[in-house]
Amino acid sequence: MHRSIRSLSRTLTTSVALPLALSAVALAAQAASLETAAQSLGVAQVQSLEFSGSGRWFQFGQAPAPGQAWPQFDVSRYVASVDYAAPAARVQINRLQTIDPNRVRPVPVEQKVDQYVSGAQAWNVGVAPAAANATAQPAAVEERSAEIWSTPQGFLKAALANKASSKPANGGAEVSFNAGKYRYVGWITTRTVSSAYAPGSTTPSWAIP
Repeated sequence: MHRSIRSLSRTLTTSVALPLALSAVALAAQAASLETAAQSLGVAQVQSLEFSGSGRWFQFGQAPAPGQAWPQFDVSRYVASVDYAAPAARVQINRLQTIDPNRVRPVPVEQKVDQYVSGAQAWNVGVAPAAANATAQPAAVEERSAEIWSTPQGFLKAALANKASSKPANGGAEVSFNAGKYRYVGWITTRTVSSAYAPGSTTPSWAIP
């Protein structure tokens, strides 16, 4: 399945980077529930997902001073390919740091990122003109895996597999479950699926409008 979007934002509200990268997912106009949403999106049949976009990215944890915004990057290319069966994912990003007129900085150079996760392994691969060498990224396994399960179809698959709890909320259903070190919370209505994941007591989230 392929989904294209016109804009991409990377917004971080606490201490974990989360991608805001998916378009709205329409559901049939019927009672919202985990099972209904899964059937409407054909979750059992969807084994892979690819989506792309462009927009802005804010680099977590690198604010020039406490209370100031994280550095902004203009993202010209964002392509994510997800394999739910493995599970595995590849994310390719072309980004250029936005010039801040209030800071003296070197002239920005475009950065190209090619990152992977598969099962319990995560790594990055150099992009030309850099050498195409793979570099292990063990600390990124949990976060990159969480990004797989926070896509709409991935969230529903993980919710069904982890015996999620569900309760009425805002005219739809709030679905939550724990997987790994993260707690996932999703909101399902007759029109949309949105989801979030958070480690411990923090509450970063993204949602599909």
